[in-house]
Amino acid sequence: MKKSFANYLSVLVEDLFFSPEDQVYWSPEHAGLNGQKLPTLSDEGTVLRLTKPNIEAKDSVIYFHDGSKNLTAHIPETAWLCELGLKVYLFDIRESEDDKGFPIESYIRKTGKLVDRILQEIPQEQKVLFSGNFIGAYGALENVSKASEQAAGLILHNCPYSFRSYMLANYGPGLGQAMSALLASDYQDPYVLVSEIKDVPIVVTYQNTGRLPISEFNKFRKTELPNLSYIEFPAKAPAQTVNKEAEELRERIIKFFDTRTTS
Repeated sequence: MKKSFANYLSVLVEDLFFSPEDQVYWSPEHAGLNGQKLPTLSDEGTVLRLTKPNIEAKDSVIYFHDGSKNLTAHIPETAWLCELGLKVYLFDIRESEDDKGFPIESYIRKTGKLVDRILQEIPQEQKVLFSGNFIGAYGALENVSKASEQAAGLILHNCPYSFRSYMLANYGPGLGQAMSALLASDYQDPYVLVSEIKDVPIVVTYQNTGRLPISEFNKFRKTELPNLSYIEFPAKAPAQTVNKEAEELRERIIKFFDTRTTS
């Protein structure tokens, strides 16, 4: 009984990393894009491939959104990647009552299946960028090794440094400590996964939206790894509007593909 109750509490805490919502917000046409759903197994989820009309897409992006279960809300924020001549793969995992494990473990397991499906679509000679937001950044970290030599780079936006440090920073020393102690999933923290990636360039980006304390970004910024760089976006401007930070990110991404293609 005690073990069952502890598991229940852990699930409640891990659910804070997700904001499930089924509402349809946008279609690819709203963003001036072509969208094509890929066939998947019934228990996996939905994969949407986005391209810009009249632009030949030579490489790809696998975009891990924030675990909201609603890929349509993230179509506009990926349009600029299509403008760079990239195919963008957005996906939602499918939940079921038979799911086993804790929310983060279940998310990573199902995400892995969909990434495998997406990589089957991408020719071996093409490069792949892994880009993730919040819990999606963790999904990108967990899956980048699947691409092997195809991986061009990693973009980690508003990524927690660790799940426990996020709880502490976000909810304070008392409640945060209690909540972090309840985390029971067997996973490696984001900073551990980042430190293990040696041959893929990584950009850690941050924008203060109220969801992630800046202390988590600053912990990454203190990490001295040669393949890491950092961009902090202004708090009030959408992360991909025309400003110097957005232009810097675009230039980094273009350089990722140029470097990996010619190496």
